[in-house]
Amino acid sequence: MKKNKHINCLIFLITIMLTANFVVGGNLLKNGGFEIKSAKTGKSLFCQDWPVTFGSRAKQCTAELSSDAYKGQHSLKLNLIGSKKDIDVWTGQKIKVTPGTKLGFKLYVKGTKGGRFYIQFMPMVGKKYLKSTYIPYSLSPKWAEISGSYVVPKNINYVRCLIHMVGRPAEGYFDEFELSLAADSVLSNKRIALTINPLVGGCIDSFVDKKINKTHKSNLIK
Repeated sequence: MKKNKHINCLIFLITIMLTANFVVGGNLLKNGGFEIKSAKTGKSLFCQDWPVTFGSRAKQCTAELSSDAYKGQHSLKLNLIGSKKDIDVWTGQKIKVTPGTKLGFKLYVKGTKGGRFYIQFMPMVGKKYLKSTYIPYSLSPKWAEISGSYVVPKNINYVRCLIHMVGRPAEGYFDEFELSLAADSVLSNKRIALTINPLVGGCIDSFVDKKINKTHKSNLIK
């Protein structure tokens, strides 16, 4: 009987992952290497899946695919132009997520020394945006890897993930942007908590039976 309860809980949690269309062990972002050009070209549309938005004070700014890439043929270049301190340009994607999970991101960047940008996460309820999380970084002249993480709020199934460049005039180059389920992500309900390992294809590392406070390792649930 106890074994059946554990199986039922596991089925429930795995069903959550499937119905949420959550990708484990892979990049949640499309065209994260910025290699695929958009079928339609223009100031804002030139890189597939990465439409660029210019702030109200940034109409003079530019964005393009650059041949100066960390890897492959292209990187994304955002160029802040003007004398204002609050000019900004951003680009990103809407992704489907699982509430309460932890996302990890990594990308390679370079640009004008002292320039600033954010990795921004905008949780959504329907078409309404809730309070954003801004994770700040500084640019340097040589390619550098940056990384971080974000925990999806409860009851949130969609998040916009953005590269948001803001501040004084500067150039920024961005390449190989990856967003995936973090290695220590946990899915849970009132009865059970399940730890996922995306490094081995989203396999279950362990689960905790909350009722009896007992941890079951992966060798018990293969």
